Amino acid sequence: MRNRHRHDRPQTHDNKEHDEHEHSLVQTSVAANPFVHSALATVNPSSLLEPYAVAMVKDTSTDFITIMKPDRTRHTA
Repeated sequence: MRNRHRHDRPQTHDNKEHDEHEHSLVQTSVAANPFVHSALATVNPSSLLEPYAVAMVKDTSTDFITIMKPDRTRHTA
C-alpha cells in the first residue's frame, strides 16, 4: 500500500515515518471493520469487498488495498 502523494515530494525520514503511520492506520481500520469481517463470512466475499476496497483507495489516497484471509485467499484485486 503506497500513498500517491509520496511521489510528489523528496522522501525524508520524517516523510517515511508519516507514510508508514498512515499505512498502519488504514490497515488497522480495514482489518477491524465489522463490515469486512461479515463480508468474509459470506459465500462471495469479493462481491462485497471489492467495492469497499475501491472506495477506501479513493478515500485514503492509497494506490491499492488488498483484503485477504489468513490462509492467503485474496478477495480484492
